[in-house]
Amino acid sequence: MHWYQRMTKLAKLSGEWWIIDGDVMFADGDVGEVNHEGMVVDHIKRQYADPRFDYGEWVDWQKFEESLLSQRAADAGLDLASLDHRSKYKLILEALTELGMTQDEISIVRESHSNIDPRDWGLKHLGWKRVKGRSVDTWTLTAGDLASIARGLGEAYADVEEPELVFDINVVSTRTLYEDVPIAVIELNTPDELLPYRRQY
Repeated sequence: MHWYQRMTKLAKLSGEWWIIDGDVMFADGDVGEVNHEGMVVDHIKRQYADPRFDYGEWVDWQKFEESLLSQRAADAGLDLASLDHRSKYKLILEALTELGMTQDEISIVRESHSNIDPRDWGLKHLGWKRVKGRSVDTWTLTAGDLASIARGLGEAYADVEEPELVFDINVVSTRTLYEDVPIAVIELNTPDELLPYRRQY
């Protein structure tokens, strides 16, 4: 297929999504209210925040941390008003750690993740699949991963009637890229069937 024909064919594949257990969640921040990164941050917040601070559409994490800090200071018999920023920060970290949050989760939620990409964290720790147009990112590539990807792509692009849809699948943990994989091959749910499309990067 000539490159121009191919690009025209693929032009219909737009939008950004998370595939979560085979279901898709729209994650294009240029169109909707939240992007891939924001959805991971929101997911982590909902795992730990007191329900009082979960308003459905969003979690008031700042108020939640203020509540933790106030309680922590009271339990320690400390005057909250007299504490400096560093002391408050230490108390908050202690409280979040006791809730079970990892250091990575704390860094992501507090937006101090200079060395942590929330999108990669979502791939690795949540098993989510990231879709951007015709590109799919996954942490691993098992039969279960392929089944989830196939179902999600089918849902995300249900209105695209092209019979020869092709996708690039990027396995982030092994830096392996499978290029131009037909949807029919993905739907076989058999990793070995993707070998002819593989290259390392």
